[in-house]
Amino acid sequence: MFSALLRRIGIGSLCLPMLLSVSAIARATVPAASTEKNRIVSMDAGWNAQFLVYADGRAAGWGANKDGQLGDGTLYEQYLPKWSALANVKQAVAAERASYALLRDGTVWQFSSSLGTVSNNIPVEPPTRIEGLSNIAAISAGSDLMVALKNDGTVWTIGNDVQGANRTPQDARIPVQVKGLQHIAAVSAGGYHMMALDRDGQVWTWGYNYYGAIGNGTKDMQFTPHLVAGIGKAKAIAAGTYSSNALLADGSVWNWGRTNGLADIRKKPAKLSALQGAAAISAGGELLALRPDGTVSTVEGKVAGLSHVIRIDAGYALNLAVAKDGTVYSWGGGYAGDGSNHSIFDKPVQVKRPLSFAIHGAPANVGLSPMYRDGMLYVSRSELFKDLGIEVQIDFSAPDPDQYNAVYTTWRFSKGDKTLTYHTRDKQYRIGERIAADAPQPFSVNGNYSNTTMFPLRYLCEKLGVSVSVNAATNTVSLGGSDT
Repeated sequence: MFSALLRRIGIGSLCLPMLLSVSAIARATVPAASTEKNRIVSMDAGWNAQFLVYADGRAAGWGANKDGQLGDGTLYEQYLPKWSALANVKQAVAAERASYALLRDGTVWQFSSSLGTVSNNIPVEPPTRIEGLSNIAAISAGSDLMVALKNDGTVWTIGNDVQGANRTPQDARIPVQVKGLQHIAAVSAGGYHMMALDRDGQVWTWGYNYYGAIGNGTKDMQFTPHLVAGIGKAKAIAAGTYSSNALLADGSVWNWGRTNGLADIRKKPAKLSALQGAAAISAGGELLALRPDGTVSTVEGKVAGLSHVIRIDAGYALNLAVAKDGTVYSWGGGYAGDGSNHSIFDKPVQVKRPLSFAIHGAPANVGLSPMYRDGMLYVSRSELFKDLGIEVQIDFSAPDPDQYNAVYTTWRFSKGDKTLTYHTRDKQYRIGERIAADAPQPFSVNGNYSNTTMFPLRYLCEKLGVSVSVNAATNTVSLGGSDT
């Protein structure tokens, strides 16, 4: 178990209660000058999934999804933000094998299961309400755990045995109140431990303590909340995988445990001079600090390419930032959200807006994720085409002895009297017998549960006489207008 823990990187996030004003305790955010330009009100960089929550209560997510963490009814990874079926969402957070959504009515819903990996490519259950959790003000997720803050200031958890309760897998689905905590204002889940901030600014920690994240001077497990001494009155907290962090009113950041970029393991809190003057913090694999000037720093220095930032979140390996104009950026490792399948990107890239599809004016559900390449939108050959009346046929050649018995594929797309073929042998499209020059090439993608070929959507549709238009306001791709 210990070796498995060492292979993981973590997430921590500060969760806001309804009990205090935003000015009293800020969740990694600086107030925007214009809420109209910044529609994102909450976000989570997560473990294997990422979520954005908008002011109107909609949520969008992307990521690995191999356990159904996105709640879209599939196990397919999503390379672009995809709208959730849930409405009136206040927060959405991602653990390693499950995700959770807090609705505005104070209920909490779970996507997938944190208690067993889904091994077959079958539809997963829709989001399910967690019984026993109501009147919830904020939530936060770690590796296999979730912590919830009630409006009455009490704290509840489900999942991993961070309280030493030795719960069975069935019991882990049942919320348990954390004893000894009252008048709590914020909570944050690390990889394998938790933090709480009370209304008096006192910081509490409990859970696994391999790297001193509890802050009690030892590496012993702490299954009851420990009052952290020596840091003064905190205004914000952020739990990372193996670290705990607190932000004070004077802008000082206190850190203990193990943090990426710091050579030493701290078993007691220590002030980080490199992050002095922070306006907000967030911790995961890295510790991020949002500066009053809108820049973002780690313990190793300023993150290049970011300015006018108003919100940050550090996740498992991926980090997120929202600029004043509403643009979302990601950097680190995992799924960038830009429509590519790049897994490591040290410089911030722009996350695409959630994308929707409509066929003949009706909303269309797309399971396998669309992607972007060279500025063009690509879709899987198994998506959309059937509803558009496009017939897709795949033929395989006999093994070619001159090419080490290679087998080549011919794709044939037909609609009415129009046919477009693509041959993998010569990498050419043909319209009838005529070769289509300078056509965008398809490409293959190997996912967790899907191996598919991606084709340029606009190119195929236009060659087959299917209209394509994009509503810039809603970011909806409309197909088939020529048939209506």
